Amino acid sequence: VMGAYMTSQTLTFALGPFLISYIGFMGPAPWLFGFGAIALSVVLMSQVKVPETAHGVKSAHLWITARKGAFAFLCVGMVTFFEAFCLTFFTLYAVKNGFSAGTATQLLSFGIAGCVLFFFAIGYLGDHWSHTGTIAICSAGAVIFALLEIPFVTTILIWPLIVLLRATAFGNYLGGYALLGDKCKGAELVVASSINSVMWGVSGMIGPPMAGLAFDRWGLGLLPWFMAACFVPVLVVFNLQKQRIVTYY
Repeated sequence: VMGAYMTSQTLTFALGPFLISYIGFMGPAPWLFGFGAIALSVVLMSQVKVPETAHGVKSAHLWITARKGAFAFLCVGMVTFFEAFCLTFFTLYAVKNGFSAGTATQLLSFGIAGCVLFFFAIGYLGDHWSHTGTIAICSAGAVIFALLEIPFVTTILIWPLIVLLRATAFGNYLGGYALLGDKCKGAELVVASSINSVMWGVSGMIGPPMAGLAFDRWGLGLLPWFMAACFVPVLVVFNLQKQRIVTYY
Protein backbone atom coordinates (compact mmCIF):
# COMPACT_ATOMS: atom_id res chain seq x y z
CA VAL A 1 0.00 0.00 0.00
CA MET A 2 2.80 2.42 0.91
CA GLY A 3 4.53 1.57 -2.37
CA ALA A 4 1.39 2.55 -4.31
CA TYR A 5 1.01 5.73 -2.25
CA MET A 6 4.62 6.77 -2.78
CA THR A 7 4.43 5.98 -6.51
CA SER A 8 1.37 8.18 -7.06
CA GLN A 9 2.79 10.98 -4.91
CA THR A 10 6.14 10.94 -6.66
CA LEU A 11 4.67 10.92 -10.16
CA THR A 12 2.67 14.05 -9.36
CA PHE A 13 5.79 15.66 -7.84
CA ALA A 14 7.60 14.98 -11.11
CA LEU A 15 4.84 16.50 -13.22
CA GLY A 16 5.35 20.02 -11.86
CA PRO A 17 9.02 20.58 -12.81
CA PHE A 18 8.43 18.75 -16.11
CA LEU A 19 5.62 21.15 -17.04
CA ILE A 20 7.62 24.19 -15.94
CA SER A 21 10.43 23.23 -18.32
CA TYR A 22 7.95 23.56 -21.21
CA ILE A 23 5.44 26.24 -20.19
CA GLY A 24 7.91 28.42 -18.28
CA PHE A 25 7.33 30.15 -14.97
CA MET A 26 6.15 33.52 -16.32
CA GLY A 27 2.59 34.48 -17.15
CA PRO A 28 -0.69 32.83 -16.17
CA ALA A 29 0.01 29.26 -17.38
CA PRO A 30 1.74 27.91 -14.21
CA TRP A 31 -0.98 29.41 -12.02
CA LEU A 32 -3.74 27.93 -14.16
CA PHE A 33 -2.17 24.46 -13.98
CA GLY A 34 -1.86 24.81 -10.19
CA PHE A 35 -5.44 25.99 -9.73
CA GLY A 36 -6.63 23.19 -12.02
CA ALA A 37 -4.85 20.56 -9.94
CA ILE A 38 -6.38 21.93 -6.74
CA ALA A 39 -9.85 22.03 -8.32
CA LEU A 40 -9.48 18.40 -9.46
CA SER A 41 -8.47 17.34 -5.95
CA VAL A 42 -11.53 19.11 -4.50
CA VAL A 43 -13.79 17.24 -6.92
CA LEU A 44 -12.19 13.90 -6.08
CA MET A 45 -12.33 14.53 -2.32
CA SER A 46 -16.00 15.43 -2.58
CA GLN A 47 -16.70 11.90 -3.85
CA VAL A 48 -15.16 10.25 -0.78
CA LYS A 49 -17.77 9.01 1.68
CA VAL A 50 -16.72 8.66 5.33
CA PRO A 51 -18.78 8.16 8.49
CA GLU A 52 -19.54 11.43 10.26
CA THR A 53 -18.86 9.88 13.65
CA ALA A 54 -16.52 7.16 14.87
CA HIS A 55 -17.77 4.77 17.53
CA GLY A 56 -15.63 3.03 20.10
CA VAL A 57 -12.44 4.87 19.11
CA LYS A 58 -10.34 6.38 21.88
CA SER A 59 -8.85 9.83 21.38
CA ALA A 60 -5.11 10.11 20.89
CA HIS A 61 -2.71 12.48 22.64
CA LEU A 62 -0.15 14.45 20.66
CA TRP A 63 2.88 13.96 22.91
CA ILE A 64 2.17 10.30 23.62
CA THR A 65 1.90 9.61 19.89
CA ALA A 66 5.04 11.66 19.20
CA ARG A 67 7.06 9.67 21.75
CA LYS A 68 5.68 6.34 20.58
CA GLY A 69 6.73 6.96 16.97
CA ALA A 70 9.79 9.17 17.60
CA PHE A 71 12.17 7.23 15.33
CA ALA A 72 9.58 7.05 12.54
CA PHE A 73 8.94 10.80 12.81
CA LEU A 74 12.68 11.42 12.63
CA CYS A 75 12.88 9.43 9.38
CA VAL A 76 9.97 11.32 7.84
CA GLY A 77 11.21 14.69 9.11
CA MET A 78 14.68 14.29 7.64
CA VAL A 79 13.16 13.45 4.25
CA THR A 80 11.09 16.64 4.36
CA PHE A 81 14.29 18.66 4.83
CA PHE A 82 16.01 16.72 2.04
CA GLU A 83 13.11 17.46 -0.30
CA ALA A 84 13.11 21.14 0.62
CA PHE A 85 16.81 21.36 -0.26
CA CYS A 86 16.42 19.30 -3.43
CA LEU A 87 13.41 21.05 -4.93
CA THR A 88 14.71 24.52 -4.06
CA PHE A 89 18.38 24.25 -4.99
CA PHE A 90 19.12 21.20 -7.15
CA THR A 91 18.36 22.89 -10.48
CA LEU A 92 20.58 25.83 -9.46
CA TYR A 93 23.32 23.36 -8.53
CA ALA A 94 23.01 21.67 -11.92
CA VAL A 95 23.09 25.01 -13.77
CA LYS A 96 26.19 26.00 -11.81
CA ASN A 97 27.85 22.82 -13.09
CA GLY A 98 27.14 23.42 -16.77
CA PHE A 99 23.51 22.39 -17.39
CA SER A 100 21.08 24.71 -19.12
CA ALA A 101 18.07 25.77 -17.05
CA GLY A 102 15.75 23.56 -19.12
CA THR A 103 17.98 20.48 -18.91
CA ALA A 104 18.51 21.00 -15.17
CA THR A 105 14.74 21.02 -14.64
CA GLN A 106 14.36 17.89 -16.76
CA LEU A 107 17.11 16.21 -14.74
CA LEU A 108 15.21 16.89 -11.53
CA SER A 109 11.96 15.62 -13.08
CA PHE A 110 13.78 12.50 -14.27
CA GLY A 111 15.05 11.87 -10.75
CA ILE A 112 11.62 12.40 -9.22
CA ALA A 113 9.84 10.13 -11.71
CA GLY A 114 12.57 7.51 -12.06
CA CYS A 115 12.68 6.59 -8.39
CA VAL A 116 9.13 5.20 -8.52
CA LEU A 117 10.66 2.07 -10.06
CA PHE A 118 12.15 1.28 -6.66
CA PHE A 119 9.27 1.97 -4.27
CA PHE A 120 7.49 -1.36 -4.58
CA ALA A 121 10.80 -3.18 -4.12
CA ILE A 122 11.64 -1.08 -1.04
CA GLY A 123 8.17 -1.63 0.38
CA TYR A 124 8.38 -5.37 -0.30
CA LEU A 125 11.77 -5.56 1.41
CA GLY A 126 10.42 -3.74 4.45
CA ASP A 127 7.26 -5.86 4.70
CA HIS A 128 9.01 -9.21 4.16
CA TRP A 129 12.30 -8.54 5.93
CA SER A 130 12.51 -5.54 8.25
CA HIS A 131 11.25 -1.95 8.27
CA THR A 132 14.07 -0.72 10.51
CA GLY A 133 16.69 -2.61 8.52
CA THR A 134 15.37 -1.16 5.26
CA ILE A 135 15.50 2.35 6.74
CA ALA A 136 19.13 1.83 7.79
CA ILE A 137 20.11 0.64 4.29
CA CYS A 138 18.25 3.51 2.61
CA SER A 139 19.79 6.11 4.95
CA ALA A 140 23.31 4.86 4.31
CA GLY A 141 22.62 4.73 0.57
CA ALA A 142 21.24 8.28 0.54
CA VAL A 143 24.37 9.62 2.27
CA ILE A 144 26.64 7.85 -0.21
CA PHE A 145 24.67 8.83 -3.33
CA ALA A 146 24.38 12.46 -2.19
CA LEU A 147 28.14 12.77 -1.83
CA LEU A 148 28.71 11.03 -5.17
CA GLU A 149 27.03 14.02 -6.81
CA ILE A 150 30.26 15.95 -6.25
CA PRO A 151 32.44 13.95 -8.68
CA PHE A 152 29.64 12.89 -11.05
CA VAL A 153 27.51 16.03 -11.51
CA THR A 154 29.39 16.98 -14.68
CA THR A 155 29.10 13.50 -16.20
CA ILE A 156 26.26 11.47 -17.71
CA LEU A 157 26.23 9.35 -14.53
CA ILE A 158 24.38 12.13 -12.73
CA TRP A 159 21.16 10.93 -14.45
CA PRO A 160 21.00 7.47 -12.83
CA LEU A 161 22.61 8.87 -9.67
CA ILE A 162 19.78 11.33 -8.99
CA VAL A 163 17.30 8.46 -9.36
CA LEU A 164 19.18 6.31 -6.82
CA LEU A 165 19.57 9.26 -4.46
CA ARG A 166 15.89 10.07 -4.40
CA ALA A 167 14.87 6.40 -4.21
CA THR A 168 17.00 5.77 -1.12
CA ALA A 169 16.03 9.12 0.42
CA PHE A 170 12.33 8.42 0.08
CA GLY A 171 12.88 4.86 1.22
CA ASN A 172 13.19 6.48 4.66
CA TYR A 173 9.83 8.19 4.15
CA LEU A 174 8.20 4.95 3.08
CA GLY A 175 9.80 3.02 5.95
CA GLY A 176 8.90 5.72 8.46
CA TYR A 177 5.23 5.57 7.52
CA ALA A 178 5.30 1.78 7.70
CA LEU A 179 6.77 1.98 11.20
CA LEU A 180 4.01 4.38 12.21
CA GLY A 181 1.50 1.80 11.01
CA ASP A 182 3.18 -0.76 13.28
CA LYS A 183 3.27 1.51 16.34
CA CYS A 184 0.14 3.65 16.01
CA LYS A 185 -3.43 2.50 15.66
CA GLY A 186 -6.80 4.15 15.19
CA ALA A 187 -6.94 7.80 16.22
CA GLU A 188 -3.16 7.80 16.77
CA LEU A 189 -2.67 7.50 13.01
CA VAL A 190 -4.65 10.71 12.50
CA VAL A 191 -2.41 12.49 15.00
CA ALA A 192 0.68 10.98 13.36
CA SER A 193 -0.43 12.25 9.94
CA SER A 194 -0.94 15.70 11.43
CA ILE A 195 2.58 15.68 12.87
CA ASN A 196 3.99 14.68 9.48
CA SER A 197 2.09 17.50 7.77
CA VAL A 198 3.51 19.99 10.26
CA MET A 199 7.04 18.71 9.53
CA TRP A 200 6.56 19.35 5.80
CA GLY A 201 5.58 22.93 6.58
CA VAL A 202 8.40 23.51 9.08
CA SER A 203 11.05 22.09 6.76
CA GLY A 204 9.77 24.23 3.90
CA MET A 205 10.02 27.38 6.01
CA ILE A 206 13.33 26.66 7.76
CA GLY A 207 15.31 24.47 5.33
CA PRO A 208 15.67 26.68 2.22
CA PRO A 209 16.45 29.94 4.09
CA MET A 210 19.01 28.17 6.27
CA ALA A 211 20.66 26.50 3.28
CA GLY A 212 20.40 29.69 1.22
CA LEU A 213 22.38 31.66 3.81
CA ALA A 214 25.10 28.99 3.77
CA PHE A 215 25.18 28.88 -0.04
CA ASP A 216 25.43 32.67 -0.26
CA ARG A 217 28.49 32.56 1.94
CA TRP A 218 30.22 29.35 0.87
CA GLY A 219 28.66 28.46 -2.51
CA LEU A 220 26.21 25.93 -3.97
CA GLY A 221 28.90 23.28 -3.82
CA LEU A 222 27.62 22.59 -0.29
CA LEU A 223 24.31 21.19 -1.55
CA PRO A 224 25.42 17.51 -1.67
CA TRP A 225 26.71 17.85 1.90
CA PHE A 226 23.39 19.31 3.06
CA MET A 227 21.53 16.45 1.36
CA ALA A 228 23.79 13.84 2.94
CA ALA A 229 23.55 15.49 6.36
CA CYS A 230 19.78 14.97 6.37
CA PHE A 231 20.22 11.23 6.92
CA VAL A 232 23.11 11.24 9.36
CA PRO A 233 20.74 11.79 12.34
CA VAL A 234 18.74 8.72 11.30
CA LEU A 235 21.87 6.55 11.28
CA VAL A 236 23.11 8.05 14.56
CA VAL A 237 19.80 7.47 16.38
CA PHE A 238 19.53 4.01 14.82
CA ASN A 239 22.84 3.07 16.43
CA LEU A 240 22.49 4.97 19.72
CA GLN A 241 19.05 3.59 20.45
CA LYS A 242 20.10 0.18 19.13
CA GLN A 243 17.02 -0.07 16.96
CA ARG A 244 16.28 -3.74 16.47
CA ILE A 245 16.15 -5.06 12.92
CA VAL A 246 12.86 -6.88 13.37
CA THR A 247 12.29 -9.44 10.63
CA TYR A 248 8.91 -10.65 9.40
CA TYR A 249 9.63 -14.03 7.92
